[in-house]
Amino acid sequence: MTRHMRNASGRTTTFWPLVRHEIRRVRQTAVPRLIFLVLPFVFIACAQHGFDLIFSLRGRPQANGAEQVVPGMATLFGLVNLIFFGYTAFGEWGNGTWHRLQTYGATPRRILSAKALVCFLYELLVLLVIVGLGGWIFELRVAGSTLALLCSLVVLAAVISAFGWFVYTLSPSNAIFNVVAYAGSLLLTALAGGLTLNEFLPAWATSIQRFTPIYWPLRALKRVIDEPIGLEALQTELGLSASLVAFFLTISLTIALNRRREAFSL
Repeated sequence: MTRHMRNASGRTTTFWPLVRHEIRRVRQTAVPRLIFLVLPFVFIACAQHGFDLIFSLRGRPQANGAEQVVPGMATLFGLVNLIFFGYTAFGEWGNGTWHRLQTYGATPRRILSAKALVCFLYELLVLLVIVGLGGWIFELRVAGSTLALLCSLVVLAAVISAFGWFVYTLSPSNAIFNVVAYAGSLLLTALAGGLTLNEFLPAWATSIQRFTPIYWPLRALKRVIDEPIGLEALQTELGLSASLVAFFLTISLTIALNRRREAFSL
């Protein structure tokens, strides 16, 4: 990578070599990533028939359970995959890669921006595979437009990635980040109605779910699946989700550049 980067004699490192470096890091963890890409299909297969029965009892015989399980598992494993963001970020600080990158002119802003971009692209890929392939395998019927579906997946990937960056800037270690990623994935997906129907959630959960970061993008995705709507009908959900992305990125970047800790020292 360094042969493509400028030295520290006054010229700064370009952004795209850092992105290519992050992509190489993704390839280095291909096996565990593949495992986490296969697991949601196992969970979908196990849970689909239960929700199929629930929908039939509730007067929705045309539904087969995939309407609930596919977007729910996509969201859950999108959040779980954030552990790879923490692995690369904390791992590079521990093995001295950050220092070497800074020697060639890379700034913390560019390093973290490259990580965030690759994280977003990977999260989007995960969501597309689970919803696309899972929808085909488990016969998911999407009532809304294709454009609305794609936009909802892009926004969901952006919220998950921005949330991951936010948690990273607040975590003192990779262990803490992983705990938050695992626990947060279950808690946030459950509160957003991704693991069960909203009607089955306790009253305290439904009272706070609108204030959780995953609720609005997941709501947009589920509406596109259940309702024959276009992109214009999702203005509220997508607008609030975009606001969450801006909030997480602003706070994360401010902490990353101003906090007095070695990992972000300029």
